[in-house]
Amino acid sequence: MPIAEMTYLDGIFFSRQYGKIAKEDARTWADQAQRLAKYGRSPIVAFLDLRDVTQITREARAIYTRISALPRLWATVILAEDLAAVQQARLIAQMDVGQNTHIFQDKGRAYAFARAQAEAARRDTL
Repeated sequence: MPIAEMTYLDGIFFSRQYGKIAKEDARTWADQAQRLAKYGRSPIVAFLDLRDVTQITREARAIYTRISALPRLWATVILAEDLAAVQQARLIAQMDVGQNTHIFQDKGRAYAFARAQAEAARRDTL
């Protein structure tokens, strides 16, 4: 499976993915994101590390986009470095109804933004 890691810490659901992302892979990720959003203390920030992704199928992009509409998903942060991954990330962001998907090519900036968004989500729920 092209998901190397899925962890949740301090309001951020981090996922590192690689290779070709198919519908089943996106669904595995989406199921976990839904659980975390539903049962967490505050809204979550989804962090997709797509630096090693070569392709995201149309069906997988649709799943990522549907998840972006979750009421307790505060923001989606996508880290993508090469042109192909950035273009696929842009497709996901364009289909995001809430327009809350943010794409970064710099790891440090992506992490800093995700942390700031997670903190804002926590403050908003107090």
